[in-house]
Amino acid sequence: MKTATTLTQAIAISSFIAFTATGSVAHSNHDHSTLSVTWNLSEKLTERIANNLVSSKFTGVLGINSTEQKNFDHYGIKVGHTFTANFAGMNMKLERVAGGIRIHNVSHIKTANNNEQLPLRPADMMKRVSIHPRSHVGHDHNYLPVQWVFGQKTQTKLSKLVNEANVGFVGITRFEMKLLDRYDIKVGNRFHTQIEGRDFLIERASSGLKVTDRGAGEA
Repeated sequence: MKTATTLTQAIAISSFIAFTATGSVAHSNHDHSTLSVTWNLSEKLTERIANNLVSSKFTGVLGINSTEQKNFDHYGIKVGHTFTANFAGMNMKLERVAGGIRIHNVSHIKTANNNEQLPLRPADMMKRVSIHPRSHVGHDHNYLPVQWVFGQKTQTKLSKLVNEANVGFVGITRFEMKLLDRYDIKVGNRFHTQIEGRDFLIERASSGLKVTDRGAGEA
């Protein structure tokens, strides 16, 4: 309840927030590009940002832990890069700084449609997917209407799989397992991913991924 109240308060004041980028000096070792990327914040990071937005002591810079930093690294968001984030349905402009993120502003302006959403986005449901109820102790077999973007190594393994057999199993790293956990994608959950421009339905297994069915990309 406290978290929900804090988020509501943050949303109420966020349209008036515009932090000045103080103390951020261009450095020759940093790439200060603006990326056409919209980052979908994890629930934990959303809560932390909301708590800071309602604090009178917040300067606009938020420290993030090593896990969140690795998440950005994994998708090529480097220190110095500016990008947008989805904050409770609003557009937040962020800059990655050493050890954290700087919030430049929050607004109700919609993000450009051509922005790539990472690491997940709502699935484009062009075709009804048949979901067969299954039961397994300790596993959550819910279907999640989201599309996940995997890292390059996993994408390569998935591409090889669908080119050879179209369905099957691939292992994923402990890091990617933790990343799925952070976005509450549990073992047994089914969700979408794109492989070579086509949409596939994936099931998360204990140590990897099962390509279980065609998704929305093929009639």
